[in-house]
Amino acid sequence: MADVNTQQQRQISPAQRNQYFSQLTRQHIQALPAKPWTEGSTISFEIPKARLLAKIKLLVTASVNVQHAADVVFVPFENAPFTLVRKIEVNLNNGFSPYVISGVQAYIMNLLGVNGSAVSPVRDTNVITNASRAKNVMGLSADTAANGGADNRIQMVIDLPIALNDRDPAGLIMLQAPDVLVNVNVTMGTLLSDLFNAPLGYTAALSNATIQPIIETYSIPAPMEARPDLSILKLVQGRTETITAAGSKVIALPTGNMYRKLAVWIKDATGGEADGDLSTDFKLKLNTADQPYSIPHRVLAEMNQMDYGRTLPAGVFVFDFSKNSGVPNFGTPRDYIDTAQLTQFELEFTAAAAGSVEYIYETLSVLKR
Repeated sequence: MADVNTQQQRQISPAQRNQYFSQLTRQHIQALPAKPWTEGSTISFEIPKARLLAKIKLLVTASVNVQHAADVVFVPFENAPFTLVRKIEVNLNNGFSPYVISGVQAYIMNLLGVNGSAVSPVRDTNVITNASRAKNVMGLSADTAANGGADNRIQMVIDLPIALNDRDPAGLIMLQAPDVLVNVNVTMGTLLSDLFNAPLGYTAALSNATIQPIIETYSIPAPMEARPDLSILKLVQGRTETITAAGSKVIALPTGNMYRKLAVWIKDATGGEADGDLSTDFKLKLNTADQPYSIPHRVLAEMNQMDYGRTLPAGVFVFDFSKNSGVPNFGTPRDYIDTAQLTQFELEFTAAAAGSVEYIYETLSVLKR
């Protein structure tokens, strides 16, 4: 009977299988117990072995008391408070990690959707009233030690989508399989080193700091033909390379998987490179001879603004191969770049100064049956 069901499942088109799945499954959203975090700590969570995993949200909260002899407002790093999260890893079976990114890299990827404007943090000296309902908030107040300092609320809601998107079930992870164990590990930074752009003269104290995962899962339909294809796994990885000097920079991108998105964040000594400092085309090369993309940086920035409805942070540029339907992340595979047969996949641009470049890539891997 299992062979018959398997054969029937293979004869059904992906669109039919997705339709059956949407009709026979049920969404579940559940919060796991929160855990406290301290500066420099790594907090681990085991995801319950039930249903199909579609998304993980991380609710990171804290209160930071800031003291300074004269300043009443402190200056945070660019893209704070996400700078406070040094590493996020979703680990599968204690060996394979489909997600390995920093907090800032996760923030950049969260911006790449139709609701990207809601992701930008509300940063102000007072986040107690209306802004307290925003997705991401951070207070910027300081006061003297004699006055007891100033308490600042920090909140981040970091989305880690496991499935392709809210429509297509590709990428779901079968949590209740006996050989599957999923863990989420979050490594936090330190306040003065990772939050303050100019920490001299400041003291900062952490309190009420917690991390809480909220998981979105789907029930498993009984009919085999209504179960989604679980052979596809979505990978989101971030890497950093040094830019030694102004001039041409070539990044050799990993090959072997199908690319859906590629984001780069070019930084100099002061943070993200301003558009006015750059003078470059971004070029994607496949096996040297094939160059499907050569786009001036200002045009790529304009394309990103049109796609996501907002300007991206300074120095951030995105090649999005998943948006050909006109809606980010919901396009067909038409423009995906399959690097399985490539020996070379490179991104080339011209850097304006020494610094670094972080690049985040979302790919699809087909698991061996």
